Amino acid sequence: MAHSSFISDRSVLALRGIGLILSLLGMAILHAVRAINGQAVLNDFQYFSTIVNWMILLWYLMYFLWRNQEQKLQVLYGRTKGALVVYIAVVSVVYSLLLAADHNPTGLLAFTNIVHHYLVPVVFVADYLLTDSTAYHWRASFEWLVFPLLYLGYALLVGAETGNYVYFFLDISNPDIGVSGLLTWIAILITFFIFLGLLVIVYSKKIIHRGRS
Repeated sequence: MAHSSFISDRSVLALRGIGLILSLLGMAILHAVRAINGQAVLNDFQYFSTIVNWMILLWYLMYFLWRNQEQKLQVLYGRTKGALVVYIAVVSVVYSLLLAADHNPTGLLAFTNIVHHYLVPVVFVADYLLTDSTAYHWRASFEWLVFPLLYLGYALLVGAETGNYVYFFLDISNPDIGVSGLLTWIAILITFFIFLGLLVIVYSKKIIHRGRS
């Protein structure tokens, strides 16, 4: 296994097993409830949080499929994992600070909400902190911006086409937001992505400097 000796193989397996179960339950329940309620399941993929949680679910699935194939496992580590750590951290922090107050799901959707915005982020970030041994280059924080920028373009196109902007800070049609507000929010979010990316990089360099391998 390509991970730090700071944690045992058995503990890594248990932690990732918990992450996989949470991710599977969260996604299965979310999409099942949508389907039962007659809603389009694909609409869930307008949300950054849903896409990122699916990425992490696929990461866990690939890990368990390739667990004994070291060469294939390398695809899951390095910048791939670093990017996912940044994305899921953004999902949790942005939801907690900007969206949670006005979002009150009930029933099973309340459970999936907790899973996707709190439990999966905590487990995945903990996995990174305990197991990662990659020292990232400084430019990684900018490379990790590619997907969020692609998502931004996608979300704005969907919003312009349907009139449904999934996040209030992207709603250019709202007089309280407008073009200037949209640009301000984009600048804030890009800065936040870069900041978290730099935190991950600094942490990774300290790990290597301490000799964890």
